[in-house]
Amino acid sequence: MGAVLALNRGFRAAFARTADATTSSPKYIGGIMRYHLSSSLLALATCSISMPALAQTSAPAAVQDAAPAASSSLGDDQQADTSETGDIVVTGTRLAASGFNQPTPVTVIGADLVATRASTNLAETLTELPAFRNSNGSNQSQRTSTNITGAQNTIDLRGLGPQRTLVLVNGRRHVPTNATGSIDLSMIPSSLVERVDVVTGGASAAYGSDAVAGVANVVLKKQTQGLELSLVNAISGQGDNYEFQASLGYGTSFADGRGRFLLGGEYAKSKGIGTIYTRDWGRIEPGNSATPIAFGANRPAGTPAVGFLPHVEYATLTPGSVINAARTPTGTSVTALNQTAFNPDGSPYTFVRGTVYSSLMAGATTNYGMTPLSNYPLRVPQDRMVFFGSAGYDLADNVEIFGEAEYGKFKIKTFSNFHQSALFTIRSNNPFIPAALRPRLTQYNVAEFDIGRVDTDWGGLRLDGEIKSQRFVGGLRGEIFGGWKWEVYAQYGRTDLHDERFAAKEANLAAAVYAVTDANGKTVCGPLATNPNFAANRLTVLVNPGNVLPGCVPFNPFGQQNSQEALDYVTGTEYTDTKILQRVYAASIAGSPFSTWAGPVQIALGGEMRSESIRNSADPLQVQGIYQSGNQRNWRGTTSVKEGFAEVGLPLARDIPLIKAFDLNGAIRRTDYRLSGAVTTWKLGGTWDLADELRFRVTKSRDIRAPSLSELFQQSGTVASGTTVTNPFNGVSGRLPSTSNGFVGLRPERANTFTAGVVLQTPSTFLPGLRVSVDYYSIEVSDLISSVSGSLISTIGNQILQRCFAGQKDYCALITFDNTAYGIANVNLTNYNQASLKTDGIDVEVSYRVPVGSGALTLRALANNTRHFKRVENPAANGAAIDYAGTSQLGGSPKWSGNVSVNYRLGGFNAGVQVKAFTGIKYSPDYIGPDEAGYNPAAANSINIGRFPSMAYINLNLSYDIEMGGDRRMQVFGVVNNLLNRDPPLLATAALNSGGNPYDFVGINFRAGVRVNW
Repeated sequence: MGAVLALNRGFRAAFARTADATTSSPKYIGGIMRYHLSSSLLALATCSISMPALAQTSAPAAVQDAAPAASSSLGDDQQADTSETGDIVVTGTRLAASGFNQPTPVTVIGADLVATRASTNLAETLTELPAFRNSNGSNQSQRTSTNITGAQNTIDLRGLGPQRTLVLVNGRRHVPTNATGSIDLSMIPSSLVERVDVVTGGASAAYGSDAVAGVANVVLKKQTQGLELSLVNAISGQGDNYEFQASLGYGTSFADGRGRFLLGGEYAKSKGIGTIYTRDWGRIEPGNSATPIAFGANRPAGTPAVGFLPHVEYATLTPGSVINAARTPTGTSVTALNQTAFNPDGSPYTFVRGTVYSSLMAGATTNYGMTPLSNYPLRVPQDRMVFFGSAGYDLADNVEIFGEAEYGKFKIKTFSNFHQSALFTIRSNNPFIPAALRPRLTQYNVAEFDIGRVDTDWGGLRLDGEIKSQRFVGGLRGEIFGGWKWEVYAQYGRTDLHDERFAAKEANLAAAVYAVTDANGKTVCGPLATNPNFAANRLTVLVNPGNVLPGCVPFNPFGQQNSQEALDYVTGTEYTDTKILQRVYAASIAGSPFSTWAGPVQIALGGEMRSESIRNSADPLQVQGIYQSGNQRNWRGTTSVKEGFAEVGLPLARDIPLIKAFDLNGAIRRTDYRLSGAVTTWKLGGTWDLADELRFRVTKSRDIRAPSLSELFQQSGTVASGTTVTNPFNGVSGRLPSTSNGFVGLRPERANTFTAGVVLQTPSTFLPGLRVSVDYYSIEVSDLISSVSGSLISTIGNQILQRCFAGQKDYCALITFDNTAYGIANVNLTNYNQASLKTDGIDVEVSYRVPVGSGALTLRALANNTRHFKRVENPAANGAAIDYAGTSQLGGSPKWSGNVSVNYRLGGFNAGVQVKAFTGIKYSPDYIGPDEAGYNPAAANSINIGRFPSMAYINLNLSYDIEMGGDRRMQVFGVVNNLLNRDPPLLATAALNSGGNPYDFVGINFRAGVRVNW
């Protein structure tokens, strides 16, 4: 044990000399964080890279397809679980018996692959498979979320969203780790994973709601003998992104083998990565995070309508303020003061702009570090710990009592962008105006001027978040009637989320910048009634006199000279606490009632009752709507469901001409939701083995996703539309105030899924060990639950107003009118069932294992082709279907993506190489670039960069097993990811800033560690 710890200390020392420079509190040079790599990393790299778990002695199997029948050739690399009776148990069906091959494709990820990749969270390993898309915690996209939910490590099959991928643990639902219903895989100990079964097709008939895109069933180890220890250290080639993980597990049996237990714990820490300025490709400041720049109607000939440019910086905001407009007492515009900016000490200077595009500019670096992306981290610092325990005891030969307990905690501390004071009016009698500016105000008879400011002196808008999750399972299982297996269990789960966000109090700021001198010569906040920032045409939901808190402290916007008291008045920490409870009671039985001439008929029956509740609590100032963002409300809700299911496996033919085997599988589930009513899901599928080497399979299913807790019950704060909306009742235009609330009348989403494929397994006489599968899939989701945000607030809000104006009373019920000039206090933009989505594509999998010399060579190749990804956002898109396949938008993804790994094992030595690749990414289906057909620079949909290039990443792994005598074994391992240190394409970080970005943001990175069993 001492030798192991000493070895790990050596690893950590090699990392620490560089990792200590990494901090979650950046040192800014205009928003820039820089890190440097110690030369000691070169020595560390020679440690290289990992492979399978120590317990495995055969050649590794990274990925497997659906488990073949027991009568098929079951190779050493097969990862299917087997019960004591030898029956094969695979996810995707409730039937657990040999002799039946399920028609739904299943990819099995063994413990060896999890160990090989040595990631500190399971979601990263799963996301490497082509069927998955990058999600919140995939760390491939710059983290721009403003709450703990946005930092969770979720998974997303087919790009349909994490909420449409059902995550199970040991075949049971996990308590949701957020209000959207998805699961943070950080709460699952990766060191105890036996395998992960990924069902790449609808499975609601077998498992219920949410299994629209498929299922990921994380199967944890049931039993170990002795102690298992694992230590992992990681660091990037830039000397940041330091990660450490330690796991410890112990298991044994007792009472002459009748009882068994397993205890395990895992701790992981990541120091994260700073802003884009920590990378060479980020120091060119690649534009806006959301949309390309509009070059304007008067652009030079040959210039497209929009585009992405380097060094895109704020044109109207600087850290010490910049004057953007000025007026005389009569309202005449004065341009002579424009671009007057202020140093930290308040002294004025001339701010040199580049070419201005609205509020942004390009072609100058005079505002370097001030961009829409300047303060977001590339990777969020994280801490997590997970504990898991399981136990079982045989009460009789065929009855076992069992239990599981799990506790996890996940914490983040990070930053979002700097606050922007985009438009405040300063009167010429403001006592904070620098003396050097006053003569010019007099010269031009300026009465007031408008400023823009990036509030860097506040620091970034910090986010601290914590999740605590716990789950307890207890039950009985056994066997009766000579082979019928039954199980009953109860499960309790709870998740507690805590968010703290440092944010601006917008109305306070508007009041504080209006400073005047009172009769005693003291600088004070001016009267609200005469404050130009509260003029009728300037009022918003946030900036209005009703939101101003007592105790106003004047704020100096010129330079960075404010007291802490002044900063405290305009800022604050908002907090939100969310508690989610889940209770599950379930029973099932499966067996064979009789046999046909083709084999035993298999039947599974069961039922489940489940309830989930949520309570969201916010601080009083949030509820009042004081802060710039968040402004949560206090809300709660409870939902429940009762469901029963049946599944049948029916063998129809065996060993007749052209039919080696022909089986049918059918399942049905009746689900009754307390709020949404009853719904039926079903599946019908079959397999046809033409010969031992060739199998065809097909399935058709109806699947559902029930509304999540947030979609049903959430009560949001009021926000204002980004563009003005005209009130048709009085003709007045303004920024429409609205809330996006849950709706208990939502219906479950409905999905029709079809899969068809072929599996080829070569005979022993020709390329033995080769296995190829090709599957087509089609998923069509209707009644898609949509929320309204961003630009849709104006679009949908306007439609509600117009329909109410036309006399449709149902829409009028969504509007709260008042007696203000605008006449509208709020529009309730509730969630609704209206959108639809359809995607289809092809999955390919190849596996091949062959002896080479005294060792074994294993090849695994997986690929996905997304043919279409069409969404209809009605009524915003007027019913038109938009195809996002091959783009970065919504759930879009590369048209083709693949993952190929080659591993060689010789005795205790293992080496491997992995190649991940994908085709080019189109920015958006709405734009056409120079390399695409139909490009016309004069057209409104032209863009300077329409497509970003394909990419391939090479990863290496090495491991060596050391026998230490007796049952003691040690493995040293290492991993190099992104071996060639390939950067993302320049400007792609701006264009592909959403979760659909497949490019690597980290660069070359190294992992090394040790595993010990004894």
